Amino acid sequence: MKEEFDTLLEDASLGSNNAMGVGGSGMNLKPQKVTFMDLFDHYKKQKHDEDDGKAPGLKPYPTDTTVLEAIADSYIKLQDAKSGMLTAAKNPIIKDNKKALQAAGGVYKKLEKAQKIILSLQADLDDLTID
Repeated sequence: MKEEFDTLLEDASLGSNNAMGVGGSGMNLKPQKVTFMDLFDHYKKQKHDEDDGKAPGLKPYPTDTTVLEAIADSYIKLQDAKSGMLTAAKNPIIKDNKKALQAAGGVYKKLEKAQKIILSLQADLDDLTID
């Protein structure tokens, strides 16, 4: 038994708003054949091997933005202070005074230690992540 189907026809002469002056041929999208392998390849491109399809871990509210930004700002301010101390140590007033030069060197070393402490916070902050 042969089945017959009615063909659905559309009227292609419907008017459209062509205010941009773009020709009709540029606006028409022709259907393309999609295979299962196309869908599978698309899925593989989206999936990340390291996270097994899971969303990235989140940190509790104040630590996700406010705390991290404050810590980052502190690190940058410490770097600015270190640069300032190097500049100050080159000043002839400090450079010629042995006691002042040692004091500037001590401040510089303490600023370096403070930066190392801030860098060590990374492991503690990573432990706050909620999977």
